[in-house]
Amino acid sequence: MIRYISITLLIAIASLPAAAQQYLSRNTQIHFFSDAPMEKIEATNPKGVTIINVANATIQSSVLMKGFQFRKALMQQHFNETYIESDKYPKASFTGKVVNTAMQLTISGNYTWQIEGELTMHGKTNPIETKALVQIDGAIIKMSCSFNILLSDYAIAIPSLVKDNVSNKVRVDITITDVKPM
Repeated sequence: MIRYISITLLIAIASLPAAAQQYLSRNTQIHFFSDAPMEKIEATNPKGVTIINVANATIQSSVLMKGFQFRKALMQQHFNETYIESDKYPKASFTGKVVNTAMQLTISGNYTWQIEGELTMHGKTNPIETKALVQIDGAIIKMSCSFNILLSDYAIAIPSLVKDNVSNKVRVDITITDVKPM
């Protein structure tokens, strides 16, 4: 019986550091902006989820495409039905790794992480490289980054009728807040 308790206690203690190495945010905001000659298109989705694993320096984020909110309801409808095909491709996801430094989320300060990974959207996966600005103030952790994508890289076609209204190049801004240990 004592041996069983000792083994159970050892396993529980050994798993504590691993649990403290993973962080979760359900407040990942994704904003995108497209500047075409005839129209500026932008939308925001505040309901993305991010998991940060300090032990292996990885970041995983996911967002439901139908959660993007536009200024105009018609833009939102076209986004979901014509371009992104949200029923067929319901989410976008990013999986990446911090490559320039050891990940640390417990020491207050401002950091810049070089992140390399892959963005999967509309059934296509492409490499992404970006710099994330990380602010740590005690238990408050915030991260932000920006990068550009081309819709054509994700097989998102722009009909010739609206080519002046929709740019192939889209800037994506990500803000991650309320990061907490899992």
